[in-house]
Amino acid sequence: MRPSTAACRVALFVGASLSAYDQVERAPYAPRCAPPWASVVLDVEGAVAGTQFDRFGALWLGEVPLLRLTTPEPEHATEPTRWRVERDVTALGPLFLASAEAALAVPNVVDETYTGPINLTATLSFYPPPPPPPPPPT
Repeated sequence: MRPSTAACRVALFVGASLSAYDQVERAPYAPRCAPPWASVVLDVEGAVAGTQFDRFGALWLGEVPLLRLTTPEPEHATEPTRWRVERDVTALGPLFLASAEAALAVPNVVDETYTGPINLTATLSFYPPPPPPPPPPT
């Protein structure tokens, strides 16, 4: 469950399009959201259209895997199949204090038969602790 406080968000990947078996998308990560955090959530949104198999993949920050995933097969060749994954990564808090390289790999094939590139967006949401309750009246 996400806290009710407003999140500070850091985009790792926006609209990454994966269409090759050996393709690895890379992006720099720099800490932008000051601790303390009550919760840190990784959000991954994806879409694939056309003819395609389900694919395995992963997302890393530095040497640490944040998510292992499997994509769905498209239901229709003309309309994208969309999905969303949330993962609580609060326990990895110290990882988010230093700059690192994010890497995204979902080995895929796009050719005359398999026509669907996989499009992914990944964001980290940092939720601060709720404010302390007001002191009791005296």
